[in-house]
Amino acid sequence: MGGEFQSLSNTFSQLRIQHRITCPYTLEQNGVAERRHRHVVDMGLTLLARASMPLVHWSSSFSHTIHLINKLPTHVLQHQTPYEKLFNAQPDYSQLKVFGSACFPYLRPFQQHKLKF
Repeated sequence: MGGEFQSLSNTFSQLRIQHRITCPYTLEQNGVAERRHRHVVDMGLTLLARASMPLVHWSSSFSHTIHLINKLPTHVLQHQTPYEKLFNAQPDYSQLKVFGSACFPYLRPFQQHKLKF
C-alpha cells in the first residue's frame, strides 16, 4: 500500500488536494481506507454468492456495490447518502435491479441479432 495513487499526485495538486501517502506495508497507517476496501470486497463477494454467479463477474459485482454504497444512508453523513451530499437531491431508487437476475434481450421479429439495426 501507499504507492497506488502516486500517479495522481499532479492532478491532486492542480485541484489543491493535499495528497499524503503512507509507508509501504504499514496498514495501520491507513485503516479507514483499508476498512472501506474491505467493505466493498465483502459486499461484492456477497452479491456474487447470493446470485450464485462465478467469480469471473467480480468487476460487475464490485461496480454494483459502489453504486449501492453511494445510494445508501450512512451514519458518517448524519444518515444521508453520499449521493445526497454531492448532488443535493434524493437518490432515485426506481432503476435498481436485483444483482444477477436473469435478463433477456428483446429481439424484434425482423432482427437476427440483438446488436443489428
